[in-house]
Amino acid sequence: MKKGWIWIVILGLIFSVFGIYQRIEIEQRDKGVQLVIDSQALSEYAEGLNISFSSILGEISKQKVTSLAVSEVKLWEAVVSRSQMVFPGFYFLLSDLEIDSIDPRMLYISDDVSGPINQRLSPLAKLVVINNEIKLWEFQEEYSVDTKRRKEAEREPTVSLWDEALYPDYSLLNLGQGHDLSVVSRIQNPYLQTPESLEYVMKQWDGKGSLIIFQGKEVLGYPNNLKISAKLLEGTPWGFVEFANQYGEKDLARLTDYNLVRVHSITPEEMIKIAPNVAMERYLRAVRERGARVLYLRPFPKLTPVENLDWFSSLATNLENEGYLLEKATPKPFFKSSFITFWLVTLAIIVCGIRLMLLLGFKENISLYSGVLPLLVVTALYLKGYTILARQIAAFGAAVVFPTLAIGSIAIEVKENNKSLLKMIGTVFFYTISGVLLLSAALSDLRFVIKIEQFLGVKLMHILPPLMTFWICIKNLNGGSVRSYNFRDSLKGTLAALWPPRLGHIIVLVLVVFVGFIYIGRTGHDWGIPVLEFEENLRVFLEEIFVIRPRLKESFIGHPALFLGLLVASSVLINKLRWLLPFILTIGSIGVTSVLNTFSHAHTPFLVSLVRTGWGFAIGAILGTLAFLLLKLVVRSDKNG
Repeated sequence: MKKGWIWIVILGLIFSVFGIYQRIEIEQRDKGVQLVIDSQALSEYAEGLNISFSSILGEISKQKVTSLAVSEVKLWEAVVSRSQMVFPGFYFLLSDLEIDSIDPRMLYISDDVSGPINQRLSPLAKLVVINNEIKLWEFQEEYSVDTKRRKEAEREPTVSLWDEALYPDYSLLNLGQGHDLSVVSRIQNPYLQTPESLEYVMKQWDGKGSLIIFQGKEVLGYPNNLKISAKLLEGTPWGFVEFANQYGEKDLARLTDYNLVRVHSITPEEMIKIAPNVAMERYLRAVRERGARVLYLRPFPKLTPVENLDWFSSLATNLENEGYLLEKATPKPFFKSSFITFWLVTLAIIVCGIRLMLLLGFKENISLYSGVLPLLVVTALYLKGYTILARQIAAFGAAVVFPTLAIGSIAIEVKENNKSLLKMIGTVFFYTISGVLLLSAALSDLRFVIKIEQFLGVKLMHILPPLMTFWICIKNLNGGSVRSYNFRDSLKGTLAALWPPRLGHIIVLVLVVFVGFIYIGRTGHDWGIPVLEFEENLRVFLEEIFVIRPRLKESFIGHPALFLGLLVASSVLINKLRWLLPFILTIGSIGVTSVLNTFSHAHTPFLVSLVRTGWGFAIGAILGTLAFLLLKLVVRSDKNG
């Protein structure tokens, strides 16, 4: 183990490079970005200003906006435009007709055999015949939603018949084609559907949509007819809308062989409030950092037509300046690293995990057995077809093991009096780079790149490395023995070394707990901890300077503490501040953990994550060095005083 582990890791790293290279190659070729303007929002904007929709659409098409998104006409819109009649039940009761089967609580609609009511909405209705002549479809005004179908059904228990779609807005569709714009079909899923009604929905578009972006909360065919929808799409790409979380999207993605493109949109509600420059950065960031290849645009309600046209033109120019081509977006080809590559990557991760267990104080035989078990489990899962879960487990292992090894190994170096700064920096970078390569190779699969699947265990991966790092540092720097494999004795020795606690211990511990709470609470943004205005401004400032903004927790917390700790450990200050070093290095582990977290976002292009990480280390090194010089001055003045 002591002699051979490094060769296993090197072999895993070599194969990981091949797996990552395939991904980078695909990402570098994927330069087409499609600009789509929403017809409904544009129509409302033009109507509000009393200007011609056709004329403003023509001007927008000159700004390299290549596509028009056409929605379907809803029942209420058809009634307002008098293209469809809906009769309440009491209307017939007040008439002279002798009718027994009319329910005053219901709505009634007449339609011919080939019409949208008969073909599209009939699964919701019951056919009623009056006087053996008049055929009406009987509808409820609202239909209950099962919580198994939608999570929000408890607060939104019904759907309205008035919001059901009937047919494409043919007038807007024809206008778009008249301006040489490709059509993006906004298809709404019928609340109840049959294979026949779904086929009718697709036939209504007559193949005129070059891309489909589903309208509403569900994809077409959800929940029971997704296989039918996948067959009806017949190779037509569809849009996977960021943050929309449409029901059925992941299942449809699998059924359509991932023939999709990522879409970024700003909602109508947001468009009222958002500043144009903020929207610009948001769209560019979505393309640059999250792989969005369709930008779904709406006019800014508060801007004039000229200002909106200038904004669209600026967006196109900025995209072209960053090397993107304004053309039809195309789905990425399917790829994944081979089983051999994945297995060798997993083996390298597990070997390093065994080394970590030894650092933590476990006996060698326990560490070895603990490594064999996950290797067998991951291998079995992969061969049984659970490839995504196997990759997620391997990636999580890398995210936990390597940040801890990177900083924990420094504690060992200091314990053994190896105070070479360059060697310690090399150790940190070796484990960090190894972790990045192995984690990225484990997630080298299109399904992670387009975020149909994603890394699991984000909060846990942020908690475990700092905790284990703190334990290793305390164990080796404050009284433990580096060669002690007895975990219980190490724990007793460590606790004895910390007792009685100093005031400095308590102050630093309180600070670490506070910072840790904020740090974990902000991970995933689901604890409700708000982003401070100062922090938001700092993000914007860094983005303006670096384009690809480094992560704040790396640049201003983790990496400065890391370099401060390395400089203290390699200098004479270690004699006075040895008790403080475990706390500094624990905070330093936050930066390395964040680096691994950055690369766990596989939908961010690999090279983008690499640049972001590089800037983070550079800023952290500068700030850490400045902190060390300041600390050195404080200690010197205290000595002279």
